[in-house]
Amino acid sequence: MAAKEIVCSDFGDDSDLDYSDEELDAMNLELKAFYKKRVQKDNKIVADLEQALLILTNDTARLEKERDEKKKLISSGHMVQHW
Repeated sequence: MAAKEIVCSDFGDDSDLDYSDEELDAMNLELKAFYKKRVQKDNKIVADLEQALLILTNDTARLEKERDEKKKLISSGHMVQHW
């Protein structure tokens, strides 16, 4: 049996693929609504990740500044380093 015959026999005839313009329009609207919702969800995830990155960046900068200040105090003798 040829490959084309196997595919046709596996999926039947294509008469069930005949949709009216109204049905196609309805399916198109459903797909658009689905993808619009998906894009909104993805955009929210991106915004949340950007916010988290900003927080981490600010925290890192604050911690680096604190570390540098402690190093200066230790090196100037104003603070004793405790191990």
